[in-house]
Amino acid sequence: MTSAAIEIGTNSIKLLVMKGGAARAVVLADRNEIARLGEGAAASGRLSEAAMERAVLIIADMADRARSLGCEQPLAIATQALRAASNAEDFKSRVKRECGVDLTVISGEEEADLSFRAVLSALPGGAGRICAFDVGGGSSEIVTGSASGVAYRRSVPVGALSLHDEFFSQSGRSGPVLARVLEAAAGKVRMALRDEASGGLAEIPGIRDAAICGVGGTITTLAAVALSVDPYDVAKVSGTRLSINEIQRQIEMFAATSVPERARIRGLNPKRADIILAGACIVAELLGYAGAEGVIVLDRGVRYGVMEKYFNLK
Repeated sequence: MTSAAIEIGTNSIKLLVMKGGAARAVVLADRNEIARLGEGAAASGRLSEAAMERAVLIIADMADRARSLGCEQPLAIATQALRAASNAEDFKSRVKRECGVDLTVISGEEEADLSFRAVLSALPGGAGRICAFDVGGGSSEIVTGSASGVAYRRSVPVGALSLHDEFFSQSGRSGPVLARVLEAAAGKVRMALRDEASGGLAEIPGIRDAAICGVGGTITTLAAVALSVDPYDVAKVSGTRLSINEIQRQIEMFAATSVPERARIRGLNPKRADIILAGACIVAELLGYAGAEGVIVLDRGVRYGVMEKYFNLK
C-alpha cells in the first residue's frame, strides 16, 4: 500500500510518500518546499492572499505527485499558521476546491507527539529517555519520553518565521543585526518559555540523562552549515551532533552578515538565509532551557510521525 502525508507548516510544506513492505517501508518521495504561508500573519492575524496562492500551488503539485505514485488521497495536516489565522477556514476550503485535498489542522500537542514519534523511529531501539525539539516556522515543540510513552509535551507559539517577522525583517537585510535587536529576540523566546505559574523557567520533566534531539528545517540547516554540506545530503546531516558553542558561533556569523551575504554561506539554503538567524536563536534558547550542551540532529519530522501513527509505516 502506498501512503502520502502533506505537512503544511508556517514556513514550509513537505510531502512524504511511502510504500509499505514486508519489512521497513520504502520512501518514494520526500520533498520540502518553502512557501512562507505564515508570512506577516503574526502581526495581521490573517494569511495573506499571496501566501495562500503560493501554498495552494505547492499543495496541488504535491497532491498530483502523490497520486502519480499510487496514493489517491494524501493525508494533509496543518500546524501553527492555520491554528492562529482568522481566515483558516477560507484556506481549507480553497485547498479542497483547487487541490482535491481535505486539510486537517492539528493541535500543538498532537504536533509535538508526531515529532516525538518521528524521533523514536529514527533512533535505534533502547535509546532510553529522549527530549525532542522541533523548531517550526510558527511554533516550537518540546517532548520528553521514551519508547514506553510521552512524559511531557509542550507547544510554544514562537517559530523561526514569526520571530524573524517581528525582529529581523528589517534589521540585517542590508547589514549586521544590532546587538540590542538580537537580545530582544532572544528575550522573546525566553518569555515564551516561562512557566506561567512561577514566572520562571521550570525544569523539563525527564530531562536528566535524556538524549537531546532536534528535527525540522532550522536544525538540519544549522548542521549543514556546520559541515559545509552543499548540496544537502541527508546521510551526512542526520545523526550529526551540534554543540551549543557551534550554534552560538553561527548566530554570531549570521548576525554579522547581511541576508545576501548569508545566502552565499556553504550549506545554507538561500531561501532560508533571512530566517535562519531567528531559528538559531530559538535553538540556542531551547538548549539553554534544557540545560543541554548540544543536540543530535535528525532529518525527520511531523510527516514521519504521521506515517507511523496513521499508516503504521516507518
